[in-house]
Amino acid sequence: MPVRSLALHAGYQCAHSGACCRTPWDVPVEARAHQVMAAGLASGQVRPATDPFRRGPDLPAGVVAILRRGADGACTFLDADRLCAVHRGLGASALPATCRIFPRIALTDGRGTSITLSHYCPTAARLLLRTDLPLAIMDAPPAFPPADYEGLDATEAWPPTLRPGVLMGLDGHAAWEHHAVAVLAQAPSAVSALATLRRSVAQLMSWQPGGASLVEAIAACAVTDELPSASPAFTTPQPPARAWAQARYVAALATVPDALRDVSDDLPGDEGWRLAGEGWPRVDHGARAYVAAHAFANWTAYQGDGLRVWLASVAAPLGVLAVTAARHCHLANRPLDDDLFVEAIRQADLLLRHRASREALVAGWTAGSDAPNETGPV
Repeated sequence: MPVRSLALHAGYQCAHSGACCRTPWDVPVEARAHQVMAAGLASGQVRPATDPFRRGPDLPAGVVAILRRGADGACTFLDADRLCAVHRGLGASALPATCRIFPRIALTDGRGTSITLSHYCPTAARLLLRTDLPLAIMDAPPAFPPADYEGLDATEAWPPTLRPGVLMGLDGHAAWEHHAVAVLAQAPSAVSALATLRRSVAQLMSWQPGGASLVEAIAACAVTDELPSASPAFTTPQPPARAWAQARYVAALATVPDALRDVSDDLPGDEGWRLAGEGWPRVDHGARAYVAAHAFANWTAYQGDGLRVWLASVAAPLGVLAVTAARHCHLANRPLDDDLFVEAIRQADLLLRHRASREALVAGWTAGSDAPNETGPV
């Protein structure tokens, strides 16, 4: 089955940072993985420091155990070289599904498999800052050879909708993905890119079958807007407006189950926002790439109902990123730079990809989606 990814992700390789083995969420062990791992323990091929499995009566169906963590939060299979003892001793196929898949996020439909990444992985996050690769969709990415990738399987689902009751078709959906990524690649800033996408959605809402095809209508949407002036206020990238960003952050945070709440979730203060704004121009290309990584292989296209909901799902990452960037600037007491940006990206995806309830996010985006006539992140 054909595989696609963003060109920025196409060369992804694990750098053994150990971050995925210190995730703040539980890693379930399915019966298949448990059987293989238990055999490895019995034979001595794998030698963790302590009992690696936590068992209990309240585990989800199909889950035999949860991987135990040490006092430092690391999985007991993580060794001193920041390598997984299971992976090294038994091979990748022996890993639990969560470990085997992360940081890949796959969507499979009638076109093949589209893969984006969770940027909680610091290696994936740093890829977004690369300027030597195009921000574009790539076929047959070397990092993701054809395989049965676990993720959202939409092969039997109806294609995404343009608006409630109107299907886009797979060709229309593919054309929209390419349009969205092109906008993010060519716009002068992440904020202006989102504004352009909002106008594209508004333009397409009036499309009706029977005339020009939806693919032709999407092709007629502008990829960039004419600059009204050459003033620095317009041409210098700026973060989204504070109130706009915080509203999306608070909405996402409201969907996090109580067990995953964090005391560090407070909103940043004035100084954090000042420092983030000071450094934002140098990392805005990374912000556009981050939004593209949510626009591509977007599950909401299938789980929501229409492009307005899709638009809300790509606006949220930009808003959440602005908040986490301001928080990290405040904590470090310095302007936003590459290292702080990577940490902000990681925390943004930790919230959106791993802590928040996916169902609640989509429900919230559906109820209060970024309508195309909204003022937007300016």
